[in-house]
Amino acid sequence: MARKPRDQELRLKHMRALAALHPPSHFLDLGQFLDTLYVACKEQVGRYSYKEFSNDLGLGMGNSVWLMIRGQRQPSEASLDRIASILHLAAMERRALGLIAQYRNEKRRENQENILEELLACRQVATEDKRAAIELAFYSQWYHAIIFEMIGLDHFSSDPAWIVRHLNAHVEERDVSESLRLLEQLGCIRFDSERGRHVKVVEDFTSSHAVPGVGIIRFHHKMIDLGKESIKTVPHQRREIGAVTVAVNANGVEQIKQEIQRFRSYLMYLVREHQEQADTILQINLQMFPIAEAKESGQAKPEGSDEDAKYTSEGHDPSRYEGG
Repeated sequence: MARKPRDQELRLKHMRALAALHPPSHFLDLGQFLDTLYVACKEQVGRYSYKEFSNDLGLGMGNSVWLMIRGQRQPSEASLDRIASILHLAAMERRALGLIAQYRNEKRRENQENILEELLACRQVATEDKRAAIELAFYSQWYHAIIFEMIGLDHFSSDPAWIVRHLNAHVEERDVSESLRLLEQLGCIRFDSERGRHVKVVEDFTSSHAVPGVGIIRFHHKMIDLGKESIKTVPHQRREIGAVTVAVNANGVEQIKQEIQRFRSYLMYLVREHQEQADTILQINLQMFPIAEAKESGQAKPEGSDEDAKYTSEGHDPSRYEGG
């Protein structure tokens, strides 16, 4: 067997260390994982081509990796196995590598949700920090945050049946019981024997770790779905749903984003003014996205990128539970 050139051995050493620091389970896109690895390695070793990177990963001196990064080639199971072996990925991270390769091309929402759930499970198992694993469980289901907010209501009851009746979305009683146990483990709530119900220990849940993008995305998927359902299930007097379609330049896009962020902050001011005797949990979704463009805009940031995990620190959405 031919011995690897010394510079290749050095690159592989760097890549394995980088893959341990930024493993596949931290991503939702194979191309972004590979490109992050390539850029970080290039910063450490100097001149480094994508062809050399492809060869280092066991895929030959072609453009295979570049096409994967651009989303123009779906890797085979054999290619993923070679990459995982070269990077010395542990079993759960090997599984995560396959999942992020699947997610990019999966079109069915149900299958997407299953992949997201599996990815979060991989990350929970892979982490050695018990506290981090519990916090990851908080992000695994959208209703943990909702139940936590419900506990602040004046007439709240810890009876799972009561909670299920007062949710405007279907959740099983056993899942509610598990959610209460999880919130207790996190130190967010405790059972007050005098009042015969759970009470909040902290006003807001704050993670001591970086918010997992997978959990954020799952939350938004569910809230958008619930928003669609509310058009049919919630009387118009109790909801406000509208949309505008506009044409703007790049500066306009940035200014609109800033105004939405300011409005979110203003909403939190209104919330503080109306918290006494609160009797309703509201979900407020604010969305802005390009639906048509007149020119090529380059490669978009993939879902699950670092940009997707950046939110302001206020608001009744996952940003309220942001850490790091």
